[in-house]
Amino acid sequence: MLFSAALFAADNTVVTIYSDGYAVVRESRSFNLTAGDNAVTVSDLPKNILGESFQIGGRGVAVRQFNFLEPRTADYSFEGFLKDARGKLISFRIDSATVVKGKLLQATDSYIFVQSPDSVVRMFYKNSSRDWSFVNPTLQEERKAAEIRCELNSDAAGSKQVDLRYEAAGMQWDARYRLLLNDDSTGFLEGWASILNRVGKTYDHCDVVLVEGNLGRYRNLSLGNRLDENQIAGIVSSQAGFQVDGGLHARGGRDSEMMFTEDGVSITTARQPTVQLDVASKSSRLTGAELQGFGGDQIAVIPERAPAATYSSERHGDLTLYSLPFEATLKDSAQTEIVLLESSKVKAYQIYSFGGLDRSGPAAVTLQLVNKEQEGLGLALPAAELQLFRSTKDGLEQFVGSHRLERTQAGDTVRVNLGGDPEIQCVSRTLSQTGEKRTRDLEFEHTLKSSKSDTVAVSCQVRFNGELTVESADVEYNVRRRDDRVARDDLHFTMILPPNEEIKTKFKVRVKFPK
Repeated sequence: MLFSAALFAADNTVVTIYSDGYAVVRESRSFNLTAGDNAVTVSDLPKNILGESFQIGGRGVAVRQFNFLEPRTADYSFEGFLKDARGKLISFRIDSATVVKGKLLQATDSYIFVQSPDSVVRMFYKNSSRDWSFVNPTLQEERKAAEIRCELNSDAAGSKQVDLRYEAAGMQWDARYRLLLNDDSTGFLEGWASILNRVGKTYDHCDVVLVEGNLGRYRNLSLGNRLDENQIAGIVSSQAGFQVDGGLHARGGRDSEMMFTEDGVSITTARQPTVQLDVASKSSRLTGAELQGFGGDQIAVIPERAPAATYSSERHGDLTLYSLPFEATLKDSAQTEIVLLESSKVKAYQIYSFGGLDRSGPAAVTLQLVNKEQEGLGLALPAAELQLFRSTKDGLEQFVGSHRLERTQAGDTVRVNLGGDPEIQCVSRTLSQTGEKRTRDLEFEHTLKSSKSDTVAVSCQVRFNGELTVESADVEYNVRRRDDRVARDDLHFTMILPPNEEIKTKFKVRVKFPK
């Protein structure tokens, strides 16, 4: 196959990481070729490469065929020599006076069968403690890494740049955000990507693309080197300190201890010696609280740049691609932290609400981020953990919880349920109720009490299973029909709650129920 010239626009290695534990890698390499046919060995490949995914080509270079050779270790064990010696001459000592010589026919779990020079076949108990001799052993050569041997045809002699593309199992990415809330309407947001590399190869100064979404994969079970999800999980979690859940999301283990020193971060795991990491850059915003929970033998940190460029994104069906604007180094058996989003001021509204009738409890709090450029964002945001912090009066940052932020596109509104606020207590109760079977007159009351130091607005809602008519009210309200086919209305109103006060509002309504 001859690759088109359009595929060779960039020289950098590009690592595209999918959310299902696989990575697609594109590398450019140079080979000195003669005009015509050439035999080339491609080495320095990841341990967990999928051989059937390999592609190679370049301008003026066509591939005729290639052979994928998996990593292999020479078996210098007793069983390994017996396996290699089948059909060959061996000798072993039964006792101090008896030596058996002959051709090994077969070796089972308990016995070996040897044909002596006089063609007699004898059976002996297999005992590795005897003195054995193997004549001309030809154990398979050892390959520490996978190799691909290619037959290439070049249109001219000289140095040729060829493009390699392949897939490897064992690379995973996840994201997290950190939002520092200053008040009920603003905050500072920053984002990080965590990349866990277990493919068996380090990629230096590569371009990184992160892919999020459901990816359909055809599984060819006839090929022995296709890994299933359990095997991928085993690769990703093969080192101390990492665990993988059913969704193939890497999480930190509990067997790591962390110390902060003047020179950086010293991380000790149960199985690894202490590793000193240089995170002394003053511009890095990685804090101890953010690192807490990450394990493994290494954590590589790419510090925030000033000014930090943001990523670009594009949508392809259910898949969203996030291209990082700078090169990264993804070390093997390491977790790399990369800045996705620089710390920027955003509009972060906290909306207080209370719903229902004849119930009590704290007002629910919803965090709302409008993902628009004029609000400080305007980016496609991958799904991630959102860590929330609040600024205290003495200038410190208080961690107040973490929540799941779903994937969102630019222009969308992001809403995160933060639970209830105990400083705003709400009570709704029915004061009176009269009426016939299909018509009911209600009088009800809402009471709100605040122990906050600021004025807040609480959005209230009461749902009715019929057509609603409001006869009297203390506040402005809206009636919204929630079902066009049957008359079922919702009552919406907002109560302005001053600091450290209690307020009440009453409604008189008539509800006409459908037949």
